[in-house]
Amino acid sequence: PDGLVFDPETVKGQRIKEDADYEGIRVKFLGFLDRSRIHMQIDIGFDDIIYPRPKLIEYPVILDFPKPHLKGYPPESVVSEKFEAMIKLGLLNSRMKDFYDIWLMMHKFDFEGSKLTEALRRTFAYRKTEVPEDKKLFAKEIYDEKSDRQTLWKAFLNKGDIKHAPEKLSSVAKEIEKFLYKPLNA
Repeated sequence: PDGLVFDPETVKGQRIKEDADYEGIRVKFLGFLDRSRIHMQIDIGFDDIIYPRPKLIEYPVILDFPKPHLKGYPPESVVSEKFEAMIKLGLLNSRMKDFYDIWLMMHKFDFEGSKLTEALRRTFAYRKTEVPEDKKLFAKEIYDEKSDRQTLWKAFLNKGDIKHAPEKLSSVAKEIEKFLYKPLNA
């Protein structure tokens, strides 16, 4: 035991419905480490294309105890699913977290181009979404610093107290374009 205690009375599950075709379950609960409250969240997706295969992920620990290993999505699948949803939903997507997650993963992980290419290809094909061919991957409002998207981005950064990400959504969008251009056009 690592001293972390989970409160079963706080477990709440809800259906995740990103769009009409794909869904999952989000489970939220509280953990306690002495008097510290730790908000926990687990998302479980169904009927997803996962490429490459799920892999063992070593989770960080707070105290000096063994690190748990759980199977999870490879980064290529996370990026391909988030990006596909961003393209499919277009301006209906108000989730700035998708932009942030892809931007963060670009900087945290080393991606093998062929694996990312294949993950994108499989996800877009399975979900019957057209792969964007334009060099500008997102709607013009994403690049407009006076649009409501920039306001949403600033609110997202402030709410999460995120200081390390670019202040401009257009900068993030351009970095994502550069990152995904070759895999999308391979």
